[in-house]
This record gives sequence, structure tokens and C-alpha cells, in this order.
Amino acid sequence: MGAKEIISFAYTIMGLVSIIGYIPQIHTLAISTGLSKGVSIRTWIIWSLNQFTASTYAVTILHDPRVIMIFGLSFLGNIIILSLTIYNRYFRFRNRIIPAVVMES
Repeated sequence: MGAKEIISFAYTIMGLVSIIGYIPQIHTLAISTGLSKGVSIRTWIIWSLNQFTASTYAVTILHDPRVIMIFGLSFLGNIIILSLTIYNRYFRFRNRIIPAVVMES
């Protein structure tokens, strides 16, 4: 196996490992009992747009099925996390009263 094959294999494995890394965050958001305030919607929008651009580039320029799969699945993971965060914050728990923080002097 040559260097190109090793790098290609490593890219595929690390891409899949990274995609699997979305699962704990998705699970946490799915079972959340609150507004998911610890998740930045702006950051996930940026990451989602980045993955959309990368996926589009892979499909239109690279024509590499492996790269298309990795970028596409990563985009899907980003969209799921972004969607769950928005859902929790603005729909699922929108009527939840957030207790005021009392500061002692």
C-alpha cells in the first residue's frame, strides 16, 4: 500500500470518526429538558454553511464519492444539531420560565 492509499484510508476513517462524534451531542439535545442555551446557534450556522459549501464543492468540482459522503454526512450532522437546538430553544421549551438569578450582596 502506497502513501496515497494510506492517506486516503486515514482520511476516510478520520472523517467517519468525526461524524460519529456528532452522535453524543445529538443525543444530548434530543433528551434535553431545557433551552439548550449552552449550544451556540450562530456557531452551528457557520459550521453548517461551511459543510454545505464543502459538500457542494465535493459534488461539483471533486467528483470524489468518498469526499462527497464525508462532507455530506458532516453537513447532515451539523443540520441535525442546529435544528435540535433551535427546536429546543424556540419551540419545545418556549414557554419555560427561566428563574431570575438572585445576587447576594
